[in-house]
This record gives sequence, C-alpha cells and structure tokens, in this order.
Amino acid sequence: MVDRPPEIPDAPSAPQRPWAILLGAGAVGAAALLLLLWLAKDDATDVPPEWLFAASGIVVAGVGGFAVWLAALQSRIVPRSAVALGGGFACIAVAKFALAPFGFFRTISGREIQTLGDQGSLIWVTAFGVLVLYLIAIRLIARVARNCLHDAPRARPVVTVGVVLSLAAIGLAFPFLAAVATGLGPLFYLDIVFTSVTGIGTAIVLLAAAVLVSRAFVTAEDRAQILARASILTTITWLAIAFVILFQALWVVFMLTIVGVWPLRTVTPK
Repeated sequence: MVDRPPEIPDAPSAPQRPWAILLGAGAVGAAALLLLLWLAKDDATDVPPEWLFAASGIVVAGVGGFAVWLAALQSRIVPRSAVALGGGFACIAVAKFALAPFGFFRTISGREIQTLGDQGSLIWVTAFGVLVLYLIAIRLIARVARNCLHDAPRARPVVTVGVVLSLAAIGLAFPFLAAVATGLGPLFYLDIVFTSVTGIGTAIVLLAAAVLVSRAFVTAEDRAQILARASILTTITWLAIAFVILFQALWVVFMLTIVGVWPLRTVTPK
C-alpha cells in the first residue's frame, strides 16, 4: 500500500482579536499622548519642550511596537516575522512622534508661515500626503514578496504598474494642490523635517523601519512557500496598513493638540 503524501494544512484564518488589539493600542496611545501634552502645557516656553517629543516617541514605540507584535502573533504570523514587524513600527513611531516633529518645531520656531488655511487644515493635508507615501511603500514591499510565491495569482504587470503610478500621482499631485489651497503640505513638512537638525537621524530610523518591515514580509513569504498559500502575505499586508492608518490618526491628534497649545505663526499672503 502506497503511503499518501501529507496533506497541506489549510491557510490559517486571522481571528478577530488582532483588531481588538489595534483598537486597544489606539486608545492607550491616544490617552498617553494627551496625558503627556497635558503635563507639557504648563511648561513656560514658547515652543513645545524637547522632553515631550522624546517621551511621546518612546511611549508610542513601546505601545505600538508591542501591539503590532501581539496582533501579528494573534494572526498566526510566524514569530520572527512578528518581531521584525513590531520592530519596524517601533522605528516608525520614533521617527513620527519624536525626531520629525522635534526637528519641525525647532526649525519653524519664530518663523512666519504663509498660508491660506488654518492650522488644522495644514496638518490634515500633511497627514493625508504622508499616509499615501506609506501605503505606496507597503504596496511595493508586499508585491515583491508575493511575486516570490509560485501559486500566487499573477496580476498583469500593466495593472500593478497602473495602481502604483496612480497612488504615486495622488501622493505627489495632492501636495501641490494643497500648497495652493493652504500654503503648506506634505512637501513643506518633509522638507523642513529632513533639512532640520534631526533630518539625518529621521532618515536613518525610517531606513531601519523599511528594512525591518521588508524582513517581516520576506519571513512571511518563506512561511507561505512552505504552506503553498498566499493568504499569509495578505494578512500581514492588511495588518501593516491598519497600523499605519492608526499611527497616522494618532499623529493628527498629537499635532493638532500641540498647535492648539503652541500655535504656528501663520500669515495670510496679500
């Protein structure tokens, strides 16, 4: 009697708990940031204190990195991939909540910004443009990992190129339109950040984040090869997108509260 080859196990389905972890991390992160801002508002300075950004980066990196790692494990992602993904998002938190805003506010301290909109619109425009850039990066990383699977459905190159170029066009065109409408956009914010005293540090930390997130996808791809399933890559892709959106929402709350306490010096051009 010929032995039958072992059956390939079904692709694991992600339980609902990762999304509960996502919501819990958002609530804890928002509460922690608001607490830090409440403590910092009594600081007798004209600009946000330096410790605020350091503490915010550490808190969001700890809470967010742990939440990403735990959510990945709950989604049955291989542990090595979960660790890499959590580390990547911790690096993103350090850049987004510590280095970048510190460099931004230190550079514009005492400087007038010409704008046709209010402070809130400036932050929302910047948040949207930066979010599009993050989504493009995740899409490209996921696409490279998926192409390594033999049984993954192959999208036509023209479709993939069209999607990526469309996202890139939105991400690049929107800042220019926003600059006309509000006088400030993602390009302005990124230019200030990467030319500030923390610019090199921000770039290095974001590069480390890209390497770690890519490592997470590659490790997940190895697991998907063993199981002959592409659903693992789909799971980690949506998990990364969900936490990127969460981080961006926390950043909006963080920045709106900061400019509410320490307003930007905006002027309307005549």
